[in-house]
Amino acid sequence: MIPRLTHRRAVGLAMGLLVVALALSLGACGKKPDFVDPPQGRDADRFPGTYPDPATLNPRPGELAPGVKFP
Repeated sequence: MIPRLTHRRAVGLAMGLLVVALALSLGACGKKPDFVDPPQGRDADRFPGTYPDPATLNPRPGELAPGVKFP
């Protein structure tokens, strides 16, 4: 290889190659398929929805929301 390769330079070269190999292997993890089937039960899914639910809002101050009871 290089005739005057010192120990420090050899370690640096090995670490550099290791970092490049790691970066390339992690880069391959980001590949995604073109299409993914939706999970089952998607038709009955209520999300995303508005928060808070307009049906349970208390429109007037001083009145309790439907279904709320205080002792």
